[in-house]
Amino acid sequence: MEGTDLQRIRHILLHCEEIEASLKRHHRDYEEFLDDHEFYNSVCMDVLQIGELSGGLSPAFKNKTSDKVPWISIRSVRNIAAHAYETLNSSRLWDIATHDIPALKQFCEQAITESENT
Repeated sequence: MEGTDLQRIRHILLHCEEIEASLKRHHRDYEEFLDDHEFYNSVCMDVLQIGELSGGLSPAFKNKTSDKVPWISIRSVRNIAAHAYETLNSSRLWDIATHDIPALKQFCEQAITESENT
């Protein structure tokens, strides 16, 4: 993995961990997610940052890993969060935070470990 890709994957991992910490702090409560604007915005901002970072990954890395990570979808959610925030579906954002982010976190951890072992 290129140094730039590794750096971006490390930053993506940090945002995954931030989402995980927010969920833990709020007891993974969907109703609180809907009612607490700061909680919602925190998750949304981290998802946006993940999408922004993914856009800077090399095409070679994205092609090599596209069977494990839906990079195009990640970037699409970022675009919605950045340009059409009011249309962002809260149940979809919750699903991303509680299902997709843990999988992305695991991918990042594995990619970093593999990079360090080569």
